Amino acid sequence: MPGPFPAIIVVEDAPDILIVLRRVLHDLQLAYDIITVDNGLSALAQAAQHPCALLITDYMLSGINGLELAREFKERWRCPVIMITAYATPELREAARTAGIDRFLSKPFMVDALETAVCRVLPPAR
Repeated sequence: MPGPFPAIIVVEDAPDILIVLRRVLHDLQLAYDIITVDNGLSALAQAAQHPCALLITDYMLSGINGLELAREFKERWRCPVIMITAYATPELREAARTAGIDRFLSKPFMVDALETAVCRVLPPAR
């Protein structure tokens, strides 16, 4: 259940990766709630109910893909976006850049690369 802080919304359909992402974010001890979901529509629903400070999303999702989701978050909530994908083609990288995605990580990613990306796009923890 989300608390009083803005949220980091994490979207990943692979349960094991979602657990890792949540753990990494928890270990950073940021002043943000962490909301995890397994699809883009759930992410949109959560963002409509909670102030969103950051979206971290996989590219390959059922329904709406991560690129479409990122565009929606950028347009509606103007929050930073980190995309994580195993499909890091030059075309996808360019599409992500055009969509305004702030950081792009390829799977498998190093935990410290994710930590660095998060810390660079979010204001310092309070």
